[in-house]
Amino acid sequence: MLFIWYLHEMNQSSICFVSGIISRQDAENLLVNKPPGSFLVRVSERVWGYTITYRAPERCKHYLVDTSENTYQFFGHNQIAHETLKDLVEFHKIRPITGVGQELLKLPCGQDSEPPDYQELLTSVDNPESFSTKL
Repeated sequence: MLFIWYLHEMNQSSICFVSGIISRQDAENLLVNKPPGSFLVRVSERVWGYTITYRAPERCKHYLVDTSENTYQFFGHNQIAHETLKDLVEFHKIRPITGVGQELLKLPCGQDSEPPDYQELLTSVDNPESFSTKL
């Protein structure tokens, strides 16, 4: 359900960097042969929310997104809160995630499979009345 909500929030024009519910290792495998600055957004394994996996020159880095105050920001001090996850991503395309690492989100990467494994959920995003929130 979290992923359906995420797709609805981001809208289909932002899908290019969505990788859905994948593990940390799968995210690294998707990015291992990509250039530095490549990134993807995935549903987090550690917190209720998201992780941005970023390809740095030497390795992949994982940034947890804090959604606890109905805003989107990275965990840590002195982080800027954003209204949407898309706003957070757009902001960090021009402003580094950290001052030390100078990580800019440059090249969005999604799933390599075509269609992605969440394709069938997109119908629900186009027609939100077609899915239920009941467990």
